[in-house]
Formats: sequence, C-alpha cells, structure tokens
Amino acid sequence: ICLCFLLSLQAQESLWLPFTDQGTWTIVDQDSLSSGTKSWTLLHPGEKRDDYSECITIQQTGKALNLSVDQVINRTVQNTRQEFQRGKITMIEKRIGIDVRAEWGIFSIESPAEKKGGNSQSILFFIMMGQEHTYIIKRKTLNPKLSGSEKKEWKILFKAAVLQSQPME
Repeated sequence: ICLCFLLSLQAQESLWLPFTDQGTWTIVDQDSLSSGTKSWTLLHPGEKRDDYSECITIQQTGKALNLSVDQVINRTVQNTRQEFQRGKITMIEKRIGIDVRAEWGIFSIESPAEKKGGNSQSILFFIMMGQEHTYIIKRKTLNPKLSGSEKKEWKILFKAAVLQSQPME
C-alpha cells in the first residue's frame, strides 16, 4: 500500500511517499491559508491531537524563489527553536545540487520538557524542494529522544519520496 499526497488540485506536481510499514493514518485536520500554504495533520485511528503516539504534519508552501534547501532548513530550525529552546538538532542527511532529483534534507530536534510538567518531544523533519512547491513533513513523538531504528526507518521512507509532474491538459 502506498499513500500518495496529491497536495494541490491545481498544481502540476505531487509528492508521493510509500507509507507501507508505518501503520494506518487518519487525516484529522487540513488547512489552506490565503498565502497558498496548505497543511494536513495525520494521526493513528483513535488518537487525538493532545494524546497521540506519533503525529505527522505535512505542509506544502509555494516555491520560495532563490532559497536553497539549506536556507529553508535554517528557517525551519529558527522557527522551531522558539518552541524548543533546549532541543538538540541533528542533521541526518541532505541532497543538494543534483539536477535529476529535487534537493532535500532530513534532520531531527530532540527536546526534553521545556518547563516543569511540560511534554518532551522529538521531531523528525523532511524538507523537499520541488519545482512548484516546498514540502515540509514533520513526524512528532512525545519522547525526548528518537531511537536509531526510528531514524533509520523514516530516513528510508523519506529518501523514497518522489515528486511527480502531471502534464497540463
């Protein structure tokens, strides 16, 4: 079973991710902003936004002209740092400057609880620069640290992502 995120009905580009071993997911929220940014939140069936084992957020933004994947990663880290000031950032892998595939980066932020009684969180990020859009996928858990096997499993999934272009009719 593969899940294809056709992230815009008007776009000529879609992001395909082969969610085969990651369980079943339910879209619990989707939003379209006037800026053209679209987002989807996915949880396992029966879980809630405030009580989950893992949460996936997918954002599709308009292509940021003249920004590299490194610049988008840096902006994402800066924005996330506001919420997770004590978080440990780890760059896992990135692909840049390759013409045949889109540029992408995978990194994580692992954070203990920021305040007493707060939740620990770990977020694994995948950012892909398409021709029409920038895609940001966050996989969040309420654990302070990601295991090596989790990082490996999701890295394999993210690296299998494919941008597909649809011919205009």
